[in-house]
Amino acid sequence: MNLREKTVKILDYVILLGMVVFLVSSSLSIAVMKLASGILILLPWLIKSILERRWSGAFVTKLEIPILVFLLASLLASLASYRIGGWEYILRGLWWFPDSATVFLVIFVVAYNIRSNQRRPLVYALLAGALFNNLIALGQFISAIVTHSNLMDIRPSGIMFYMTFGCINMLAATLAVSLAIFDDCSRRWKLILWATAGLLVVGCAVSLVRSALLGLLVSMFVIIFLKGKRIFVIIPILIVIALLLVPQVRQRLEETIQFNENGITLNLANQYDERLYIFKSGWEMVCRYPILGVGLHNVAVEYTHFREKEAVQNTPHLHNNFLQITAQSGFVGLGAFLFMVFAFFWVLGKRLKLTRKSGEGAGLSRALTCSAIAGLAGFLAMGIFEYNFGDYESVNSLMILVGLALANNLLIKHTERK
Repeated sequence: MNLREKTVKILDYVILLGMVVFLVSSSLSIAVMKLASGILILLPWLIKSILERRWSGAFVTKLEIPILVFLLASLLASLASYRIGGWEYILRGLWWFPDSATVFLVIFVVAYNIRSNQRRPLVYALLAGALFNNLIALGQFISAIVTHSNLMDIRPSGIMFYMTFGCINMLAATLAVSLAIFDDCSRRWKLILWATAGLLVVGCAVSLVRSALLGLLVSMFVIIFLKGKRIFVIIPILIVIALLLVPQVRQRLEETIQFNENGITLNLANQYDERLYIFKSGWEMVCRYPILGVGLHNVAVEYTHFREKEAVQNTPHLHNNFLQITAQSGFVGLGAFLFMVFAFFWVLGKRLKLTRKSGEGAGLSRALTCSAIAGLAGFLAMGIFEYNFGDYESVNSLMILVGLALANNLLIKHTERK
């Protein structure tokens, strides 16, 4: 073994350590997560790629071009924002652009560096981090009940922001349920996975993030559709029943969905929410700048000029992925985003076909792929009422699921070629 081979082997261990830290901290600390991804994963990965001269393996996942198109549309929108706010708008967009770009690197770092014997430990590391923070949140919930505190003031979410907590819990619960249904693990592990999924669902509920609950239900129905067995319809039914048993969750839902003589009314504009006003102002912004929008991270500044008189406060975003992306990068950016989302589903669907072939680890491969598809569907559903695409931690968790799905399928594809 020469020096280069020894160096590559050491880098593999460093990357593995970095992935464990990255996955565990993805539900705990954005600072640790960024440090792990930069120092322990990206840098060693780049050095390893140079030593192995593996650049010829690019465009393997078929997601590279759609992601690049979306990023170019975002960059173009930021540069074009000069016509609206001058250099201040351009510099603000360019300052935040690296965050928008590097989040997608997670897919390729995971997909290109996972070994077949590393998949399960890394998946369990991801669930362990989410479960740890979830237990902290459940402790906060119990403490609030005992002290008769207002949950809307506390918003149990562990050590994270409650919206981020809700989204990550939704994705983690989707992963746990998918593993419990599709993976070929032992009965004991399936029971552990079901218990983990149950705790994550309860944690998602007590956070009172309604959009996360919507995303969770959508992801569960997608998993049922992919499984093809009607008996699993009981899963979302049990989730709904469990949610309604929590008085605070039931109250939160009653504030949103009201029944009267005119039928069902969605109460989106109350003391907790100004979504109707926000959506209206956002649409007016889109109509004013329809082609390239106002540029990255300039929506909050422009919102002050479009805010409705009835609105009580300003908002940092428009609480809707599609409206936010259209406002900041126009219909050009929206088209690029929809193209990228379609590519995600198309590639994951293609990979799912590979997992149906028998072989060692096929159950785990199918579970990871289904969790990515269902997680993406739930993420988009949640994005109807929340701009979760602008949440670094949430998008990272989603990209991890996609990377894990593509990694295990690339392994199968590579084996078949041999």
